[in-house]
Amino acid sequence: MRVQAPPVDGAANDAVCDLFAEVLDVSRRQVRIVSGATGRTKVVEIAGSTSDAVRARLSAASEER
Repeated sequence: MRVQAPPVDGAANDAVCDLFAEVLDVSRRQVRIVSGATGRTKVVEIAGSTSDAVRARLSAASEER
């Protein structure tokens, strides 16, 4: 995914989390970056969701766009 926020003061990381929350229809508090906060590659955790559910929602969202 790409976000337009600059990688300054965590703005890009916040944008990534906001986008995941929106696409997955979960609370922003359920989304956190586990690793990669200062790099381009990130590992994101979605609390309260199974990996299968996340994959299904991401797949459906990618087909819509």
